[in-house]
Amino acid sequence: MRHLDLLSGIERLPSESLQARALANTYSVLHLVDRLADRDDTEYASREQLAAAAASIDLVEDSTALTLETRRVARELQDLARNGTSTPLLAALVGLLSPLVDNDFRDSVREVVANVLILGGATLDPELEWRACRFRAGANIADGNLDSATADYEAIADIASKCGSPDGDVVAKNGLALVLHLRGNLPAAEARVRELIAIADARCSRAIRVRVRLNLGVVLGKRSRFEEALSELEAALALAETSRHEDEFGDRESIVADIAFTYVQLGNVEAARRIYTALTFSAKTIRIATGARINLMHIAGLRGDSQSVRQLQGELNARPMQTRLQVDYLLTLGVACNAIGDIEQAKIALERCLDLASRTGFGQYLIEADRRIKRISELLSSGDEAKTHRFVDRVVGRAVRALAD
Repeated sequence: MRHLDLLSGIERLPSESLQARALANTYSVLHLVDRLADRDDTEYASREQLAAAAASIDLVEDSTALTLETRRVARELQDLARNGTSTPLLAALVGLLSPLVDNDFRDSVREVVANVLILGGATLDPELEWRACRFRAGANIADGNLDSATADYEAIADIASKCGSPDGDVVAKNGLALVLHLRGNLPAAEARVRELIAIADARCSRAIRVRVRLNLGVVLGKRSRFEEALSELEAALALAETSRHEDEFGDRESIVADIAFTYVQLGNVEAARRIYTALTFSAKTIRIATGARINLMHIAGLRGDSQSVRQLQGELNARPMQTRLQVDYLLTLGVACNAIGDIEQAKIALERCLDLASRTGFGQYLIEADRRIKRISELLSSGDEAKTHRFVDRVVGRAVRALAD
């Protein structure tokens, strides 16, 4: 059965709520698209069914991107039934991928991409093809399917080469650098992204340039070069803010969240706390909102606020999470518990992070969790348990000192 993630989302909401109705409409429209792709003809539904689907969407007074893009797909389905042309429908389906990603419906992303490729066939516009594959790569990364994501980015590179798309070429190379970063090869990831900066600045759209600088800033932060990271992230934000349109590739919220992370490492913890608090309420994507709560738990640990750590832990445990967020959460929980002196819970969280990272290929998290576990074990075996709760990274120690000041 397809689109189970949408059905699960509907089940978690009050049945008569606006959000539940909106998701139900998206599900019904994507079901019609599934039938079209499966039958490979335009007699997949009666005009009455299509009209009913479109009318149902119109009744929902919802201006979210998910509903707006769903409504666009429904309109194109109606036009397809009348005129028999599929290109506008395929463009509408690719447009729907972005809000599906924002709402963390990763299974539906993969299913929509599969339908775009089936319906487009040999005549599919290569620009639509590589953009669709990019969303599937993102869904695979979120689920820890790094081999599949690598295959997606390699496919994008091949498509971009054939159609001469500079944006597609840089998206592919930037994505492959991200996979290197997540596998734990930070030097290679940095080298590859740095090679892309000049190419992107000379040949690519503003959105792609933003995304490349964001990627470089994140890698530099992971390498503990925080001043350089902040410079790149601020440059990415400046580029994004001069865009006239919502930036598909360089999400402003993601940049701001990464700036806040860098602030913590540089000691500006209060500014980071304010940013993360705002993002928990204002972020349009589940990933950013959940990530903000994870980082607020980290800050609570730095402050020695065990009550807030436990409260946020309870909230986060109740949330469904993609695999990439889950390993980040477990690592951060281990750090926060260690900071408040709960060494046993810290070890449990870090060992769970180590296990999940080893099973998914998130080598960077595996390296960090392993290092922290070894350090805690060394302190415990030395018999100096009193020091164990003070074990934090050098840069986190700087943040703690800033709080004391």
